[in-house]
Amino acid sequence: MGFSQVKNIEEILSPKGTGNIFLEELQLGISLKNVTIVVSFDEKYGDIVFNFPKNEVLKDERCGNKFRLKRLVHYLVNLKKDYDIPKIIIGYEPATDDDTFLLEINDEATNYDKEIEKIIRIFNA
Repeated sequence: MGFSQVKNIEEILSPKGTGNIFLEELQLGISLKNVTIVVSFDEKYGDIVFNFPKNEVLKDERCGNKFRLKRLVHYLVNLKKDYDIPKIIIGYEPATDDDTFLLEINDEATNYDKEIEKIIRIFNA
């Protein structure tokens, strides 16, 4: 399979558009394999969506799942702070729907450990 090189991402996505990036591996506090990043913009706002297989975070080991999810959430909390991102949503696609939403990282004080416990219980049920 041949790949072409992108010279100017702004030109591709302006004034509005969507682009996909596939990464064999991405480090987000934990190593995630087979990640597709969807970058989507209108004239004013944009979304960046990371899609990856569920088993990259939630594997068969019960204790390891909690540790991996905590590392991922911790990394995303810091990313949000460092880059002034309004909110980060974790869930199945579409993550914003009530039945596929798992966790929101925003400016409110949240006990993420408690939220992670809920997610672990959902997947262990």
